Amino acid sequence: MNWSDYRGFLFDMDGTLLDSMGGWRTLRQRICRKQGLPEQLGLEAGSLDGLRAELARRGMTWTDEAFAELFYGIMEEEIYQNCGLKPGIRSFLEAARERGIPMGVVTATRSATALKALQQAGIGDFFSFLLAVPEFGIDKTEPDIYEAGAAQLGLVPEEVLVFEDALYCVRTLHTAGFAVVGVEDGVTTPEEWAEIQSLAGRTISDYRALLADGCCPPPV
Repeated sequence: MNWSDYRGFLFDMDGTLLDSMGGWRTLRQRICRKQGLPEQLGLEAGSLDGLRAELARRGMTWTDEAFAELFYGIMEEEIYQNCGLKPGIRSFLEAARERGIPMGVVTATRSATALKALQQAGIGDFFSFLLAVPEFGIDKTEPDIYEAGAAQLGLVPEEVLVFEDALYCVRTLHTAGFAVVGVEDGVTTPEEWAEIQSLAGRTISDYRALLADGCCPPPV
């Protein structure tokens, strides 16, 4: 990758800035435990929607807003307070800020929870804005939220480097013409990681590898 082509950075949050994907993967089990049900039920449900349907069959119903409060509350109380940063991310962010590179966050997590998580992790001040799918209204299967992020940086997509861990997001970005750094998140399958490697311009497990590449050279 020619690092000098990129004038701004966009980051996903879970699995990309924060080492929190393990928490998302156990969220269904945690919901069951909170409701006094066997955690195995959460595993068998297969998805949050599946778990919600199963709980409804057991007489436990929520509005969309109440169910969101339930699982985001668990994330805030049990996951984000305890998860760490991705390896090397603080050094990388410090180098990017020193270089004057503007940065924003584009996340599938609701904005209030995401902002709180980033501040708790001590990296919230590195970013000039955060765009969240629940408020934006279009998920990451479409490039709209990334294009909005590029515009908020005052740049065109070709000038923006995006950091993502999820295969479906990398597919979206690749199709839309964004440059992508794929970040290993600890839960992606080998098959998914192989596809990410084929689509992304660079893949990493530690952000210090990008510093070694010269991604954020010191200002002259």
